[in-house]
Amino acid sequence: MPFITLWSLRCGIKTSVIEEKTIACQLLRDYVHDLKEDFHPWIDQATQALVPLLKLRCHEELWVAAISTLPKMLRSAKVAVEKGIAQGLNETYVKQLSDYIIPALVEALHKETDTELCLGALQKVSKCLKISAPLLDEGQVQSIVDEIKKVLTDSLNRKREQAERTKSEDFDAEESAEDSDAEESDFNNEEFELEHKIEVGEILRMLIETFKAAFLPFFDELSSYLMPMWVGASSLFST
Repeated sequence: MPFITLWSLRCGIKTSVIEEKTIACQLLRDYVHDLKEDFHPWIDQATQALVPLLKLRCHEELWVAAISTLPKMLRSAKVAVEKGIAQGLNETYVKQLSDYIIPALVEALHKETDTELCLGALQKVSKCLKISAPLLDEGQVQSIVDEIKKVLTDSLNRKREQAERTKSEDFDAEESAEDSDAEESDFNNEEFELEHKIEVGEILRMLIETFKAAFLPFFDELSSYLMPMWVGASSLFST
């Protein structure tokens, strides 16, 4: 049985249960993708099962399957309401579902330290905003803005660490193979950092278009965090 360490506790994981949950999440994702708005009768039951799984960060495949399914659930509900096929449900229902899903995704993003998984969570937040950004309240906008700050700060810190590491390394001829591997790793890291910034830009675009002047205080709050991103983008396009 595999073990993980949570705080000071060493916990065993029943992999068969995790694998079954992963398969179930993947099937749900496929069903809602294929059925679209016709999946709406099962959305409440499915989301209530999926959201708690976002806290199970010990199993990447399960986490990815759960987080990838939630935006599809939200879109299914919205389209079902818009088409009038979800009897007795209206935009209030979509708002309630959005209030359940988006904060859970933002929390998952906040707790994630792996850059690739962080990017995945950021993309899912972005997808949800494309569906229900106008339904956000001020507190939810603030939580998203706070998370953007964290994403940009983490990205800047990684860039600084990489620059310091590169500066301190003194490769010789015997280390040329390691040098090549390091350069490839740095290139991959740069790709991830760029994708993070693109996704942040897309989220900001949606929030600005949705809330217009009301978003200005949040934008002012973000300006000092965005400046390094703009400087980096300018240097990228000038080369």
